[in-house]
Amino acid sequence: MSNWSIEQELLSLSHTGSMEEAVVSLGLLPVGETLNSVRSEQGWIIGGEETFQVAFWIETMSGQRYKYLLKACTTFGAFRGVVAIVAEWLARRNLLNKSGIATPKLYASANGLVLEEFIPYPLANIQITDAILVDLAYLAGTLSRLGFSPVDGVFGDLRSHGDDVVVVDFGEDLGPPNASSGKDDHLFSLILGQLKRWEIDISPDTLNNMRAHFQSAQNNTL
Repeated sequence: MSNWSIEQELLSLSHTGSMEEAVVSLGLLPVGETLNSVRSEQGWIIGGEETFQVAFWIETMSGQRYKYLLKACTTFGAFRGVVAIVAEWLARRNLLNKSGIATPKLYASANGLVLEEFIPYPLANIQITDAILVDLAYLAGTLSRLGFSPVDGVFGDLRSHGDDVVVVDFGEDLGPPNASSGKDDHLFSLILGQLKRWEIDISPDTLNNMRAHFQSAQNNTL
């Protein structure tokens, strides 16, 4: 719509009457910062098969910028609307969070929209250290233990702050928990396949360490 704006969405999500109230209510600014402006480089873009998204930043009077991401669910399941589907995504997100998996900070969700922290880097674009490899193995083992059965390629959508592994997609590529027995090394193989596509070399010692962390997470012994 021609009159659409980020400001309108933030006012709606916060149930407030001004942008100053909205950013405070939603927790988008640290204490002591004052709103100057809200900006985005572009409107909605396709974020995957199930979402449109728009990245934006809030600039403060002190010149600081804080960047966020607004996602809109665009998929419909049988007998379900976008609100129900987003509720499923949030449940998966919460389950992973409770299991020690990093996800973007969630600020608000309503009417098929999700407002969350912007995670700056695709995982493929950062330096893949041994610590990152161990985090990937832990993620795969945790997903296996919880019974997730994601599609091949789901690990290619991971993002990072620069030194961690963050899951940002909780839709059908990830799928629901309890969909598999979680008793095999299938997800470990998917991780290795993704690393091969990224042309990441793994030493035998690192591979053994990854496998040990995968199995520990899979068995919940960490």
